[in-house]
Amino acid sequence: MSKTILALGKLITSPVHKENLLKLEKSLVVRYMWEGEVKGFEIPYGYVYDGASIPILRSDFQPKFLRAACVHDYFCDMWNNRKEVPVDFTVEEMSEIFGEILKLDGVEYLHAEAMEMSVTIFKSLF
Repeated sequence: MSKTILALGKLITSPVHKENLLKLEKSLVVRYMWEGEVKGFEIPYGYVYDGASIPILRSDFQPKFLRAACVHDYFCDMWNNRKEVPVDFTVEEMSEIFGEILKLDGVEYLHAEAMEMSVTIFKSLF
């Protein structure tokens, strides 16, 4: 585990046959350290996401990307609903956690850093 990621559950998914989507078959627990505070959440069983997607361009279903993509998509869903349910994280935080999970799951350092920077820029624009 990295110094940021404290606990990360095993990703168990199944395909959603109508579209290129994945569904969690078991909830996914995420615990991490941010600015000296232990934080985290649980992504519920049944959560559906689109793999490692770059909006409009493509999706990637390689296993090394899927756990980070699931966590990031859940972060984004919470962020997009923050007016109804307040959140206690920033775009920087969710992007860094995404990058840390990519590295833990075997994505090369520079590739993970580039992906992290991409989601930071995209999320800050939209």
